[in-house]
Amino acid sequence: MLAHEAGLPDLSPRPFHGLRHTYATLALEAGVPIEVVSKRLGHASIAITADLYQHVTKSVDRNAAEAVAELIFGGS
Repeated sequence: MLAHEAGLPDLSPRPFHGLRHTYATLALEAGVPIEVVSKRLGHASIAITADLYQHVTKSVDRNAAEAVAELIFGGS
């Protein structure tokens, strides 16, 4: 296996697809635009990415709304 030859840990308990999901989730939560994440994952459109990671974009959306509200209304 190439990963073993390269000195990488055995990822068999964690399928490669899970790593893609982890990357996408962390990237979106870090504020990487969905268009960029979609392109890096090789999705044909951002709609596919949005459908697959809707749960992430909802939390990102909430955080964005809270950040804007903080700017408009200030801290309490």
